[in-house]
Amino acid sequence: AMTPQRVCAAVDERRTLVTAIAELRTLSSKIDPRIRLSGRIKTSASITRKMATKGLRQDQVLDIIGIRAITRSEADCYRLADRIGHAFVTLKSELDDYIDQPKANGYRSIHTTLAHPSGLAVEVQIRTRWMDELCSRGAAAHARYKEASLD
Repeated sequence: AMTPQRVCAAVDERRTLVTAIAELRTLSSKIDPRIRLSGRIKTSASITRKMATKGLRQDQVLDIIGIRAITRSEADCYRLADRIGHAFVTLKSELDDYIDQPKANGYRSIHTTLAHPSGLAVEVQIRTRWMDELCSRGAAAHARYKEASLD
């Protein structure tokens, strides 16, 4: 059973996710209305696993709320990251450009974390459709990456 505090937190996370997607849709549509946005809230099990493997406290897990933006070009990835940086307070320490500096497994994406006005952190991953295909089917497939790193 979920505690009343956890129920409230889940409602806040869901509200923040919906609001942030709407705000990002407004920003991204000015670049290209075809940019696809999707979001998720990390499961309790996934949060617990990340805390254990990385030695983090729950307040240090900054990707509980995640949004993915799929663009049609690499240039649009950077345009959207730039607009997000101007429209929101972002955590500079949480900006990772894996397009310019891909991970060893070929993973490419821009990760930025915004301090949403709701008070919650929202991680945004920005990549092209090709990069997304590579993530889901290629060498950088998330399941394989998770197995290897226990992330």
